[in-house]
Amino acid sequence: MGVRNAKKVVKQVRKLQDIVKGTANPSAEAWSPVLSDIGQLLREAAAFLQPLSPQIKLNARVAPDLPKTHADPAQIQQMLVNLYDNSTEAFAEAGNGDGRIDIDAVWNPDDSAIVIVYADDGPGIPEDAASSIFDPGFTTKEGAEGMGLAECMVVAANHGGGIVYKSGQEKGVLFSIRLPVIESPPQ
Repeated sequence: MGVRNAKKVVKQVRKLQDIVKGTANPSAEAWSPVLSDIGQLLREAAAFLQPLSPQIKLNARVAPDLPKTHADPAQIQQMLVNLYDNSTEAFAEAGNGDGRIDIDAVWNPDDSAIVIVYADDGPGIPEDAASSIFDPGFTTKEGAEGMGLAECMVVAANHGGGIVYKSGQEKGVLFSIRLPVIESPPQ
């Protein structure tokens, strides 16, 4: 079995696991917030993802002053998995299969928000597609469902935040995810 087929199997297994756990659809109704350490969730996701594509250099950096917030850990990690899957697929389609992914989590006290910056050095998103990347079902990849970035937007919105794609780089992608700190459990 080739690496590409193995990744498809892993992806299908993840989706099945999500269905069993009830996290396959990150809708607001399925949102289960608990007091969470976003930095720890990021580190756990990176530790899970790195062995899946060892040829990709994955850097996860967390600011030491990151506060805890009420969040749904499964949804936050699913958002990171979706971004990672998009990057690894783009690296493979570019023909080299390797690349670099940086995920940084910082505290923005002026905005009372945690900001996760996700960047890769892959081929990037075509300029004519950038305005549609968060639309459900939109994809530039053959055989893809086009739901990964739409799910990321739903997850960010469930947490009272947002996700934006920043263009203008020579190559690669840069997403900025804003998660406001929620100190009291949402009702």
